[in-house]
Amino acid sequence: MIRVFLLTTIIMCFTSCSWLEYFVVSNLSQSDLIVDYKLNEYEKDFPIFNNHPLLHKLNSSNEIDWNTQQIPIDEDTSQFGFKLTIPPHYMLVFGELSNDHYTSSYQYFINGRSFNLKELEIIQNHTAIKILPSSFDRYFKKRNGMINFEIK
Repeated sequence: MIRVFLLTTIIMCFTSCSWLEYFVVSNLSQSDLIVDYKLNEYEKDFPIFNNHPLLHKLNSSNEIDWNTQQIPIDEDTSQFGFKLTIPPHYMLVFGELSNDHYTSSYQYFINGRSFNLKELEIIQNHTAIKILPSSFDRYFKKRNGMINFEIK
């Protein structure tokens, strides 16, 4: 009986919940958005942002529909950049942070994670917004496990 209790306790200690926080751009507008982002080159880091983003359709409540995954076409041929078009009422998922809570672009991240976004440019109707790490938190707001920049 004691062995079963000890074994169960040990298993429970090594089993834990895992969570993800996603970095996204939501196109709530009626027009296409052009998103062009560059990443810092990394060797040993575990980067938050990647050059394998996904597009998901937004439902009528402007929440992500995880069943509508699309792989966007990269118009940037560089290894550390990605340029794509986000259709109206779609969300771009271009980064994720696992088992850590995002508070700012300058925070310390566990397990060697790094905020590797070099710059992000969003173009809507010939108007560009350029976002650098120093201005990232002015645009992206955390809500329901997503660090989201909503374009209306």
